[in-house]
Amino acid sequence: MRMLLLLMSLCPIAAMADDVYVSPASKVTLVELYTSEGCSSCPPADRWLAELRQSDRLWRDIVPVAFHVDYWDYLGWRDGFSSAAHSTRQRTYAAQSHIESVYTPGIVVNGAEYREFFNPILRRRTLPEATGEPGRLVLDRSGERVKLTFRGAPEARLVGHLAYLGLDIERDIRRGENAGKTLRHEFVVLEHVTVEGSGTLSFDSHEVPAGADAIAAWVAAPGDLRPVQAVGGLLTEAGPVSAPGT
Repeated sequence: MRMLLLLMSLCPIAAMADDVYVSPASKVTLVELYTSEGCSSCPPADRWLAELRQSDRLWRDIVPVAFHVDYWDYLGWRDGFSSAAHSTRQRTYAAQSHIESVYTPGIVVNGAEYREFFNPILRRRTLPEATGEPGRLVLDRSGERVKLTFRGAPEARLVGHLAYLGLDIERDIRRGENAGKTLRHEFVVLEHVTVEGSGTLSFDSHEVPAGADAIAAWVAAPGDLRPVQAVGGLLTEAGPVSAPGT
C-alpha cells in the first residue's frame, strides 16, 4: 500500500485518522493547467506540469490539477479527459477578469493568469510562493463521506471543490494536431465536484473514479473561482469513498 503523504506541520487530527490530509496554515499554491490532447502547443505545458512530480514542494505547498477542455475536440481527436465543465471553468475565470482570454495551454496560479511559462528563461524558475496565512484546510475521507473543513473563517460562506486526479498516464494520439505522438499526462482531473456551505462541507459517498491516484481539494468564496486554501495528496488503496460526478 502506498503511504499517504501527510503534511508534517499538522494539527492533532492527522494522528487520529489514516485518510486525513491537512494543509499548513500558510497559503498553498493551486496550479491549474488548461490543456487538450487536440492542441499542438499543449505537450510542452503537460511536460512542465509533470515535472512537479519530482518537486519537494508537491502536496506540501503546491497542489497541481490539469483540466482538459473540450473546445479543440472538433479538430479530429476527442480528448478522452475533456469536459465541457472544464471549458466553462476557464471561461468563468475570464468572465471574472482573472485571466485575459481563453486559450490552451492556459495556466492559472492561485487564481491569476501565469504567463511566465511562455518565456523560456522564466520557465526555468520555480513557481512563485504564495503569501499569507488563510488557515488550515482539512480533507477527511476516513468515513463514509468526504468532509472538507476550513479552519480559518468558519462562519464564512465557502464553495468546496473536490477533484480526483490521474497520474502517470500515457496516450497514443491517432488523429488531430498531435497525431502519431505519445502524450504523457499528470494530475489529470478525472472528476470535479463542488458543494457550498460553511464550516464543514460534506460530499456524498460514491466509488472513487477508475484510474484515480490522487485527490485535491480547495475552497473559494461564492462567485469567485480564486482559491482561498488548497490541500491534496496521494490516495491510499483502501476506502472507495468519492463524490458524484458532474
